[in-house]
Amino acid sequence: NVGDSVEYFGATQQKWVPAKVLKVNANGTLDLDCKPGVQPDKVRRPAPPPGPGDADGKYAPGDLVEYFGASLNKWIPAKVLAANSDGTYDLDCKPRVLPNKIRWPATSGSGDLYKVGDLVEYYSASQSRWIPAKVIAATLRGTYDLDCKPDVTADKIRYPAETQLNGGPPAYNVGDIVEYFGATQ
Repeated sequence: NVGDSVEYFGATQQKWVPAKVLKVNANGTLDLDCKPGVQPDKVRRPAPPPGPGDADGKYAPGDLVEYFGASLNKWIPAKVLAANSDGTYDLDCKPRVLPNKIRWPATSGSGDLYKVGDLVEYYSASQSRWIPAKVIAATLRGTYDLDCKPDVTADKIRYPAETQLNGGPPAYNVGDIVEYFGATQ
């Protein structure tokens, strides 16, 4: 969004540089205060302030992050399994990943799956069922604070079925990875 503070990966400096979004262009690129026409995959949110279990501002086991997969040449969702003593991280998709190949999920206010105020359902493990909830915040870590529980991952949230059937938000979004059950195979 215009005015957001972000970090831009400068190819010349080979590091993340603080920047501010001046304009979102029709072709999807961003004009930053340090460079115009930047592709969104070269921009990330600044690291959030340290939280519980995250005293040094680094990633902690359980954090939802994105990993830059060189073979795919794109950022992919991942989960931190361990922080290693050598400064690398074990992710659910790859061990011993350098921190410069990891970022917080690249979501913005307009790119979040769920919006503040959305009426959703949350899968409660303790109750073994979906319960009604309301989104009260989208975190920089890619999780959601609900009125019934904080820091919930998106896979434990859904829109109520009746909302989807009555023209509400779609069950799936463009770009979602899904499985299809083919009855003929």
